[in-house]
Amino acid sequence: MKSRLLINSLTIASSLITNHYPLITIALLTLNFQLLTLNSTAQGVGINDDGSMPVDGAILDVKSTSSGLLIPRMTEAQRDAIAPDTQSMLIYQTNSD
Repeated sequence: MKSRLLINSLTIASSLITNHYPLITIALLTLNFQLLTLNSTAQGVGINDDGSMPVDGAILDVKSTSSGLLIPRMTEAQRDAIAPDTQSMLIYQTNSD
């Protein structure tokens, strides 16, 4: 009697899993994505040539002993064409107007 009950229970469980497989898959993928997102928002991005971790308080930590940072270059007219409410933008203006 116990073995028959166990077989019936396994059949019902198998049927539930088979019928709800797409839903279970979506739920597991959603959970996996949420865990990955949670982990990635806890730290900044480090760009370096020594493999070190970024500084805790920085969103972007750039470190190198052999190269520099090249910021966007544009003319005054190109700069002025950018939305006027843009604040704290860093550019190198190539003309002296």
